[in-house]
Amino acid sequence: MSGVYYNDAITTVGECGLHRVYGITKLVLPNVSTISLEGCYYMTDLEEVDIPKLQSLGNLAFYGCTKLKKVNGIENVTALPRHAFYGCTALESINLPNCTSVNSYAFYECTAL
Repeated sequence: MSGVYYNDAITTVGECGLHRVYGITKLVLPNVSTISLEGCYYMTDLEEVDIPKLQSLGNLAFYGCTKLKKVNGIENVTALPRHAFYGCTALESINLPNCTSVNSYAFYECTAL
């Protein structure tokens, strides 16, 4: 896979669903409401995500996505689980207006924030 990955049929990224998938730089999932445990774990080429209906993230959801800079459409997420964005060293900003809970190491090693 390479470049932009768009899929409007997917509603859930299951456990390890996109685990260590390489070559995708932008992930557009307009109908996904849940990303489970390690759903996008170590997608090291990923730079941007757009998931406007996302409501729930599992532990380690974007762990190790070292090139991830932009996260769009996660305004409905109310809780960040453990290690959600751990090691996303390129992450520059994130908008979480409805988030009331941030668990341990959610942004650990996010040095660009």
